[in-house]
Amino acid sequence: KDPYHGFYLQDTWKLTRRLTMNYGLRYEIQGGRTERYNRFTQLDLNSLNPLGAVVGIPDLKGGLNFVSASDRNQWEPSLNNVAPRVGIAYRATDKLIVRTGYGIFFDRTTYASPLVGVDGYSSTTPFTVSLDGNRTPYATLSNPYPDGLIPISGSSLGLLTNVGNSISGFEQLRPTPYIQQYSFDLQYQAQKDVLIEVGYTGTMVRKLLYGYGVQLNQLPDQYLSLGSKLLQQVDNPFYGVITSGSLSGKTINYGQLLRPYPEFTGVSATFMPGASSSYNALVTHLVKRFSHGVTLDLSYQFSKALDNSSENGSPGLVDGARDFNNLSLERSISSHDVPHSFAMAVIAGLPWGRGQVLGGTWPKWLDAIAGNWQVSGIYRLASGLPSHFSATDNTNSFGGSQQPNVSNMNDVSISNQTPARWVNTSAFSQPAAYTFGNAPRWLTNVRFSNANNLDAALLKNFTMTERLKAQLRGEV
Repeated sequence: KDPYHGFYLQDTWKLTRRLTMNYGLRYEIQGGRTERYNRFTQLDLNSLNPLGAVVGIPDLKGGLNFVSASDRNQWEPSLNNVAPRVGIAYRATDKLIVRTGYGIFFDRTTYASPLVGVDGYSSTTPFTVSLDGNRTPYATLSNPYPDGLIPISGSSLGLLTNVGNSISGFEQLRPTPYIQQYSFDLQYQAQKDVLIEVGYTGTMVRKLLYGYGVQLNQLPDQYLSLGSKLLQQVDNPFYGVITSGSLSGKTINYGQLLRPYPEFTGVSATFMPGASSSYNALVTHLVKRFSHGVTLDLSYQFSKALDNSSENGSPGLVDGARDFNNLSLERSISSHDVPHSFAMAVIAGLPWGRGQVLGGTWPKWLDAIAGNWQVSGIYRLASGLPSHFSATDNTNSFGGSQQPNVSNMNDVSISNQTPARWVNTSAFSQPAAYTFGNAPRWLTNVRFSNANNLDAALLKNFTMTERLKAQLRGEV
């Protein structure tokens, strides 16, 4: 159950004959998710894990907190979601209108399914290839789970749930993502049949949800300087206590013991809030109406979108982070950034049928078949989407990923692109082990091919009765 409540006030005030103001206030409460039988968990990163006292690591922290009948929320709801908004329209002259506006809007607290945050009530037994750094095999295809399957423990183990494996879920405190939108535009009636608009629009988003699981158990960056020592096998303090999985062997990678929560192979925060984005655009629009039902609609937009977390999708819109300890590295052009976008739309009535140049005296039955046809077309030319590059992951950061190094961003693009050679690959190089590459998350100067689309339609409107109409339409 995801409870939601919204309350709002709205009013329009005409201050003068030329000046009008719309204003309002909205208050939202997005309650914490609950489940009928209280089978949800929360990430608890600060409590001492009782495993520490057993293995001699007294400051061992982290684990899962289970909701209860007296505290059912999977996260605490935010109670300060106040969203004001205002819009102003001013008729400067009979032909010129000035508009501006500002508003705050709240996004959803999470987009995750209700099956997130149920560790303990479900289990996944990992396939453990080796217990000694891949020197000798452990699990095989003939015996994939030599230690048996991890049982369903419910809430009985408390903070000990899933030790030796990974945990994921939500943190208890989840601020609500909010969006600030603002705009300013001028609308000018150049002639009775020509309308021109020029404007600016902007969006700034804060506490945005990261579109990927944020790995909170990545090795702190200062330990990467230890290099190959991180992969050396050392005595495993969890041996004999953790009895299955990659942390059950006699030895363990030294780097695992330096992780924030070494008793887990991973600690992932799902849809964690904290990302940010911005969007700014110059928008122009022209509408010209001709005789005989012909209308021309032109628009052009020049924009820039920045963020440190974008949506996943296609083509190639996969997102992630190289260094979860420094997510500011991921601030770049957004995956959906389209700097230039031009669109032209035309609609025209064909000049035959009753009341038209041709067929003005057609009988009704013929006009019903051959009259009142229209053609329309939309042409769009836009910049291609930016590109993303990855590299072989040699960071050994126990959680991060790798992107290439770029010696000079100006050398990345090439003038004569072909499908076989779209980018200057010599501008990229594999970063040294135990370091992170410097390439931007998304590259603005290497993009997919431009969007160049033309859609056309032939349509016929039928008036069946005064209230009932039908349309026959074909598109290419």
